[in-house]
Amino acid sequence: MKIRAREIGTFNCPPEIEPYLGQGQTFVTAGKEYEVQSISLFNGIVSLQIVDDIDYPAWYPFVLFEIVEGSLPSDWQCRLFPNNDITGVTMILGPEFIVKDEAAYEAMVELDPDQVDRFWKRVNAKSS
Repeated sequence: MKIRAREIGTFNCPPEIEPYLGQGQTFVTAGKEYEVQSISLFNGIVSLQIVDDIDYPAWYPFVLFEIVEGSLPSDWQCRLFPNNDITGVTMILGPEFIVKDEAAYEAMVELDPDQVDRFWKRVNAKSS
């Protein structure tokens, strides 16, 4: 799946998304395309994991992007957590090492070194 960053000033950001924008600091470039590495539904907000402009495996709210190409990688899986009041995540879509359970997702969000290593191995394998 490929997405293109929107110009932040060209849309009204819903108030519930503002806290997830890093106090106005986003490291994406308007008009630039990014490959989506995984998708989560967290506290009712769809977030996309990408490699941002500072080479960081970051999660950004979907509202910041438009879809350029919507096909999903064949190795992606979907995991649902419909009654999750603990972490707030209710759905994860992506490679198995991220979606296998809540702990794996949390490890990716918290940038656990083992998860980050798996992440970069997958990114590098796809680009070679």
